[in-house]
Amino acid sequence: MTQQLQMVLEAARALPPLEQIELIQELSQFLQENYPFAVNAATFWSPRSLAEIADAHPVPEVKDILTLAVDFWPKGESPDDFIAFLTERRQIEIKTILP
Repeated sequence: MTQQLQMVLEAARALPPLEQIELIQELSQFLQENYPFAVNAATFWSPRSLAEIADAHPVPEVKDILTLAVDFWPKGESPDDFIAFLTERRQIEIKTILP
């Protein structure tokens, strides 16, 4: 980090919180206007509400629990077999990561 940037950061940290936010918004606007990669920055500073996010990603209502059943589970394999396999794989992976 350059000394000039460190001085700017120190000055920004000395500002009250609302002025820090205003500074960030001004920098964001400057970047948007002057650099093409910052076009999406405005949406970052204007977050959507939970209701808007939920409306954009609707979850279908489950009316029949059988619609959630999967057909790829091996016939002779129990959930306990799967958990044992998963535990074994995790142990193998841990041994390969840790010395």
